[in-house]
Amino acid sequence: KVTGVQTCALPIWSRVVSESATAYMASAHVTVASDGFVWVEHIRDKTTSVQRFSPGKGTASFASPISIVEGTFNQLGADIQPSVDGAVIVSCVRYTTFTGAKTLRAHRINADGTRPWAAVGVFVFSTGSLQFGNFPYFLPDGSGGAYFCWYTTGPLQSWIQRIDANGALLYGTNGVAVTATSTDERVSPTMVIGADGRPMVAWSQHTPNTSIYGVGAQSFDPATGARQWGANGVAVEPMSATYSRAWATAGRAGNQLVCMYDDSPSATQDNYRAAGLDATGAVAWRSDVATNAGVKYRFAAANAADGGCVVGWQGGTTIGASDVLIARIAPNGSLGPPPAGNPADLNGDGQAEIIAVGRATGNVVIYRQR
Repeated sequence: KVTGVQTCALPIWSRVVSESATAYMASAHVTVASDGFVWVEHIRDKTTSVQRFSPGKGTASFASPISIVEGTFNQLGADIQPSVDGAVIVSCVRYTTFTGAKTLRAHRINADGTRPWAAVGVFVFSTGSLQFGNFPYFLPDGSGGAYFCWYTTGPLQSWIQRIDANGALLYGTNGVAVTATSTDERVSPTMVIGADGRPMVAWSQHTPNTSIYGVGAQSFDPATGARQWGANGVAVEPMSATYSRAWATAGRAGNQLVCMYDDSPSATQDNYRAAGLDATGAVAWRSDVATNAGVKYRFAAANAADGGCVVGWQGGTTIGASDVLIARIAPNGSLGPPPAGNPADLNGDGQAEIIAVGRATGNVVIYRQR
C-alpha cells in the first residue's frame, strides 16, 4: 500500500505542451526517444497534438505542436513510443461518428518533425472495430517498428500486429488473432516483449451467455506472427464457473511471461493472482498477490530493472473508499522488495526521476522532476 508519497522537491523543468481556452484536451502520453528528447502526444478536439522537448532545459523543438488531422475523421491519440534515430511512433483511434467503426492508425514522426509514412497514417487493422472508449497501448519492437494488440467487438476477439520502421504491416492486413477459434470471447489483451524478443499476449476469456470464465495467453514468432503456444494458446486459468475473471495483465520476470489477473468469487471480493509461464507456455509457478477483503481494479504492470515485475492497482474494502497498492513479483514468483538499488533512477546519477504529463484547465503540462 502506498502510504507515504513524497513530493518531488527538485523540479528540473516544467513546460506547457498545449493550451486553449476553448479546445477539449485530454489523454496525454509521454515517451523518451533514442536521442534522449522527450515527446508528448495528447488529444485536442478531434485531432492529436505532438510536441518534442530537449532533455536538459525542456526547450520545445517545434514552434507549435504537430497536428495529426484527417478531414472529417477523428484521429485521437492512444499512445506514443520511441522508434529509431530520435523518431517516435504515435497511435490514434480513428473514426467518423461515435457509433461508427473505430480502427487504429499509426504515424511515425522524425526528430525534425517530418512524417515519412502516409499523412493519414498506416492502418494497424482495417476490418472490425474497437470497443467504445478503448485506446490500446503498443510497444516498440526495438528495430524502429512496433507491436500492437487490441480486441474487436464483432466478434469479441483479440489480435496482434507488427509494423516495421517503414510502416509495412508484417502480420497481414488485419493482424493475427491470438487463437484460431472464436467460440469464446477473448477481450482486453495486454502484451509484453520477452527478453528473447517474442511478443506475448494475455487476455480474459468468457463463454458467451454463461458464468464460465478463464484467462489465456499466447506467444508469437516475432518475424511472422505465427502462434507458438498452440492454435488456441494456453490456459493460465482454466475455464470454469465463477463470478468473474478479468483484468488479465501481462508482465515479465526474467524471460517468463507473468500473467496477473483478478479472480472474483463475488461482486465484493477480488483475489489478485499471478502465474509465471516458461518458454513453452507451461505454468511454472502461481502466486496470490492480494487476496485481502475488498475489490481490486485498474491494474498495471512494468518490468523492473532487477528482473522482477512491478504491479500496481486500485482497491478498497468498502464502496467509495480506495487506495493505490503496489507489489513486486520476483522471477520465481515470490513477493517482496527488490535487491539493493533504485529502479527509479533513470539516468544512473543516484537520484530518482520522473517524467510525467498532466492536464490543468485549458492546459496540457509536462514535468521532469527529481
